[in-house]
Amino acid sequence: MTADHCPCDVIAIPLKWSNSAAVASLEDGYALAAKLGLGDLNAWANQRFNAASSSGFWIGNATELWLCLYYEHRRWRHFGENPDGASLQLLDGLCAALQQAVVGAIPTTSIRPC
Repeated sequence: MTADHCPCDVIAIPLKWSNSAAVASLEDGYALAAKLGLGDLNAWANQRFNAASSSGFWIGNATELWLCLYYEHRRWRHFGENPDGASLQLLDGLCAALQQAVVGAIPTTSIRPC
């Protein structure tokens, strides 16, 4: 990222489930998971979801959290409905964790005030 850009030029701040569909569809998550050697994305993402459901928070680096976001958007699109209640809260937490991981990975010397 160059000095004339800030993270909010790239990712909506705050990133919420309701505004994360474009971010989730940036790449083919299945292909990326295979390339990274994570195996079956379905099983991997379900393990991450189950862990987050139990603990209340998501763990991982920006790539791992993005893969979870990718998969969760596919999951909910398959359900044909929008998450609400505790599900929405958990998914907003995923978005917040991803945003923090992305922003935290950018050297502060290259960030201009938003």
